[in-house]
Amino acid sequence: MSEHTLERKQIIKRARAEVFEFFADAGNLERITPPELNFQIITPQPIDVKIGALIDYQLKLRGIPITWKTEITEWNPPHDFVDTALKSPYKQWIHLHTFEENGADETIMRDIVRYRLPLEPLGDIAHFYVKKELAYIFDYRYKHPNNIRLNRHLVKLDFVFQSNLIEDVFNLRFELGKRTIISRSEPF
Repeated sequence: MSEHTLERKQIIKRARAEVFEFFADAGNLERITPPELNFQIITPQPIDVKIGALIDYQLKLRGIPITWKTEITEWNPPHDFVDTALKSPYKQWIHLHTFEENGADETIMRDIVRYRLPLEPLGDIAHFYVKKELAYIFDYRYKHPNNIRLNRHLVKLDFVFQSNLIEDVFNLRFELGKRTIISRSEPF
């Protein structure tokens, strides 16, 4: 019976309040999720996100339909929030999103997911595969060009991948109007 942890960190050259607003809007999940997952929010939008808010999703993982229900269990704008799965393919899914100021117009965003696989301890045998799938989903926003809206500005994400034996480092170039902003993201 093991609890697993997935952690990601991204530095975004935008004010914390803007970054928090974007990632706290459940509607933006569809924009930053791989298209082959056919991710859709079922809960009518806009969603009033606060402690106790329930959000229903559906997606397809390798063609298998999955329904998911999360509850916002902690809400501390613009610092952090937690969504906890009430219904998912996981025995446990607790996702902490943190937003830390790193200067006036720079934010360190962290995703920390604590999860347990179903059918423990037998389910843990599949962790090598699940870990790879989760890394793909969470890294998607860094690896593939996407158009997202951050505080009403169109932001284009470009990906540059560098790898060495110790860690993978992701660099993003945000093009905002005529201004280019560099952002760096890396697994812990």
